[in-house]
Amino acid sequence: MAISEAEADRTLLGPTATPTAGHRSISVRQVHTQQLTASRVRVPHATPGVPTALQRRDTAAPPESIEQLWDRRQGNALYLLVKGVVDTTATTYCTGWKHWLAMCREYEHMDPFLQVAPSFASRTPMPIQIPFQVTAILHFIAYLAERGAEDHTHKLKATTILDYVTAVRHFLQINLVDVAFMQSPLISKVKSALATEEVFDDLVLDTKNLAFTPDMILHFKRNIANQQSFQDRAIILAMELQFTALNRVSELLPTAADYYARAIDIKFGFELDASGEITTAVSPDSWGYDVSQVRNMTYRIRGSKTDQRRRGVSMFFEIMDESNPDVAFCVVRDAFRWAQEARPIGEDAFLSYRNSWGLGYDQYNRAFKMTAIHMDLPPERFSTHSARIGGASALAAAGLPDWQIKKLGRWKSLAFLEYIQTALTSMRAAQVAMVNPATFSVADTRRIHHLA
Repeated sequence: MAISEAEADRTLLGPTATPTAGHRSISVRQVHTQQLTASRVRVPHATPGVPTALQRRDTAAPPESIEQLWDRRQGNALYLLVKGVVDTTATTYCTGWKHWLAMCREYEHMDPFLQVAPSFASRTPMPIQIPFQVTAILHFIAYLAERGAEDHTHKLKATTILDYVTAVRHFLQINLVDVAFMQSPLISKVKSALATEEVFDDLVLDTKNLAFTPDMILHFKRNIANQQSFQDRAIILAMELQFTALNRVSELLPTAADYYARAIDIKFGFELDASGEITTAVSPDSWGYDVSQVRNMTYRIRGSKTDQRRRGVSMFFEIMDESNPDVAFCVVRDAFRWAQEARPIGEDAFLSYRNSWGLGYDQYNRAFKMTAIHMDLPPERFSTHSARIGGASALAAAGLPDWQIKKLGRWKSLAFLEYIQTALTSMRAAQVAMVNPATFSVADTRRIHHLA
């Protein structure tokens, strides 16, 4: 059965229940249709026809009819369903489904719901007899792995591939497709291979991002960027902000997650006279001040994948003395200069220029790889996430405790320890401590292990 991407979009969520007379059925498609296209547009905060909060019965009103009770509870069910799917995981699932549709189109629009096997599927049989549905999933894993091997700028990690496979299972299941075949031991074997073996030209091993450091930011600024280009200046500021605020790129630039920094999220503090009193103004209202008056900056991060209720968090930065050789840049002054010259307003992305263009992910990501090439480093090991890794690594090298790094980087667990890369100064300090017999002696062993 041939199916276009648009048709697959429309039918993604499968059939809805047949309504009982006098009642409306819950249309799952109503909740998810916009959700599906999250890889092309942002995930919606509100879905048409769905309440924005739980609806409770008004005790002062007349008793509800059965129909009214049904409709109210149905609206609440839709509300809870939306709350459960409109998040970063759902965005990842939508991206996975987009890749699945792309592979199906390569096979002359193979049925993405796997109800009909294409005629050519039996032309090159596997050494053992495998159901078509299982073969299709194995092909999907191979498709994602091939894509990563051929294009180092978009290399997919094994965990990402497994997430995309889970996404296909999710969307098949909610379309009432029997997904028991996903439990095939063959699929499990391939998943294990992705997690433990070096597959498809360095797909898994040695592919972690490396840290982007302050001197790399300076190298891009001094040797690569065109200082007359507002686009390059936006990239420099983005690097500085992401490094110092430990941003995920979705917290900085417009993505489907919709957490990006707006003009009104940046607030500056100014000292106007010798009294020391600080006057504050959001970015669009700061144009009348001078850079010599700016003293600090508050950057409100609206949300993240670990803050999906969008409580937000504010990062506070003070001006730094750039004449000090130990100061690579002052993010406060650079952000203020950008606000004055680029003039983003209101809900505009902060890293946009006078409502004419905004910094995009691909352009920003290329700058990291270009810098790596310039400094004889492997470009495939650098991406926008390298700035966040670099900031966390710098904090660790400076001796900040794990709990503080965790809080500053808005991690919910100690997963960030996987990101941190050890500085030479930390390694030397560790070596000195390790060879010092007073650091840890047999007396400590006896004290800790009472049976020793």
